[in-house]
Amino acid sequence: MPGSNSSPLTNGETLKSLVQFESGGAKSSYQARLLWERKPGASRQAPGKAVLGLMLNGAQSDDDEAHGGHFGVITGRFEEDGNYSRWLVNNFYNLDSYSEKGIIAAITPMDKYLMDLNNGQSYYRPSYMLIATFINDETAVALYQSAINRVFNHFYRHDFEYDHSRNNCSGVSIDTFRTLGWHVPLRGVESYLKAGAAYAYIATSESSLEKGRKIYDYLSTELTRLNPAVAFDAMSNDLLALAQGNAGRKLSKLEQSMSKNIQAIWFIRIPQIPSSRAFGKAPVYSFAEYMKQAPTDHNQWKIIPVEPRPFPNKMRDGLALQQSKPFPVLLPIELLGLVLVLILLWFIRHKFKPKKLPAIHHLL
Repeated sequence: MPGSNSSPLTNGETLKSLVQFESGGAKSSYQARLLWERKPGASRQAPGKAVLGLMLNGAQSDDDEAHGGHFGVITGRFEEDGNYSRWLVNNFYNLDSYSEKGIIAAITPMDKYLMDLNNGQSYYRPSYMLIATFINDETAVALYQSAINRVFNHFYRHDFEYDHSRNNCSGVSIDTFRTLGWHVPLRGVESYLKAGAAYAYIATSESSLEKGRKIYDYLSTELTRLNPAVAFDAMSNDLLALAQGNAGRKLSKLEQSMSKNIQAIWFIRIPQIPSSRAFGKAPVYSFAEYMKQAPTDHNQWKIIPVEPRPFPNKMRDGLALQQSKPFPVLLPIELLGLVLVLILLWFIRHKFKPKKLPAIHHLL
């Protein structure tokens, strides 16, 4: 990568369009593109400098529960020849189930994270990186790695547990940065109105408050915490804005350090390794995209079942003893709305007696 010619985003081109190029680029050529450098030739001084990167993995075509992709944060040091196999990827997965790919949440060397024959990401989907090198002040890199080490310690102790909507790979990562002072702009939620309607529909049609709560959480969680692709997009764009001095807000001390010391920024696309597995796609950016990409009939979804791996209660202590799952019933005002929706659904069902209820994506 050192010595690459600068190729900034052009009119109409975005980081999202780079990710979605050729349906995610699973079959495309490898690309390392220099998006920005502080001054001409600055990227040639990258060797030896600290690296802070964002990792986004695409959707799997052989698992309809994995269209959202995966997210991780990279730290390391730039090698003379551009080799990044020893960079670390901080990635979170559910500890309480056995991964069908053999993946365990960990601080993982890049060569294993991408290329391990048994569980490397590149064997079942394309991947994308946004990489920044720093001139002198390495505070952002050191501070994040030190903080996320402590987060992993709490995670392994089960002081908090992985949750696909509230505490997933992107949520834990971006929460840590925001706590440290990198105030990545929020993107809002999908829709509280959709969340309430979906809660009522699922709770009624599935006779399960737990399933209703699950869809409610997906549609009411802040998008940079929920979707790996949105987290990658928001953080990557803000990293470019900080480097270019146009973040448009009062900067924290950490953001000031980042703004002054970012040396160069690259976008990297890593295609999928051809194998017996289906080629993956770009990750989805919204719930609507997810429902469009997955089969309409949930019974036709390709799902790889995983066995539970519960954490022994006798090993819990401290904060782990205080953890409790949220009650699957909404706040009183939302509960009132739920009751009204349930009455309406009951009336429609008994008045018109439809053969079946509409698919969830039609409701939303």
